[in-house]
Amino acid sequence: MQFDSLKVLVVGGGTWGLSTCYHLALRGYKDIICLDKWSYPSLDSAGNDLNKMVWSEFVDDPVMKQLSQVAMHAWRTDSLFKIHFHETGRLSLANSSVNVPEILQLYQELSISPHRDQVRWLDNSEEIKALFPYLTGAMTGWKGVFNPEGGWVHARNAMKTVGDECVKMGVRFVLGTANKLIYHANESKVIGVECVDGTQWFADKIVLACGAWIDTLIDMQGQLVAKTWTLAHIQVTDEEERRKLKGTPVVFDVEKGFFFEPDHDTGMIKVCNEYPGFTNYQHMLVDS
Repeated sequence: MQFDSLKVLVVGGGTWGLSTCYHLALRGYKDIICLDKWSYPSLDSAGNDLNKMVWSEFVDDPVMKQLSQVAMHAWRTDSLFKIHFHETGRLSLANSSVNVPEILQLYQELSISPHRDQVRWLDNSEEIKALFPYLTGAMTGWKGVFNPEGGWVHARNAMKTVGDECVKMGVRFVLGTANKLIYHANESKVIGVECVDGTQWFADKIVLACGAWIDTLIDMQGQLVAKTWTLAHIQVTDEEERRKLKGTPVVFDVEKGFFFEPDHDTGMIKVCNEYPGFTNYQHMLVDS
């Protein structure tokens, strides 16, 4: 069977689901269905948010390194993506003996970055404030690393753009909540999914892009922990304050959390604290 005649069912209309549909369509797949309980971008998706960080990795993991570089190139150059990308850089901060070694390691990893000459190690609060004067307070004992590569994307808008492009390329979006996998008679292959209303969807290839919801379809045997984090959106109404914050890097405090520059249209700042997250465990029966 030729790949362009395969019927593909993507379960999940979030970041991974939309990206999968888009790239399959680019590669010539003609029969793609995306199933989600919500219209795209799915309200259940963590990516359905004001913004998300983008940065390059230079760690020892070759897969992560290559993936981050490919993604960065796409955000910068692809006409579909670049309108949503704001390359403000990222400022990583820490002020305890436990976490300062973490950003020192980051600084060492960035020594192989193409932008290594612009990477800055900031050894005290004076150096941090000299570069980023909008940060106030004593900041005693703080250290920082500024990486000019990276920044943030308007996540929700980017997902909407990708979804719209998928529709133009023939991807079909259908509504439904998948709650069961359908197996071949010998139970060696998944051939479809069943929704809570009894509707069944079949395809030659099934892609599960359900994120934290995947445990409702298959037993991940403890490999997946679904969590939630808290965040706040604060609207900056003062035009002078917005002007001062415009173009500032993403500030990531490895101990306390992170925030972004105000959204250019609404003036909203997203602030997210850094902690292990909340869980809501429930006992569920999963069809094996």
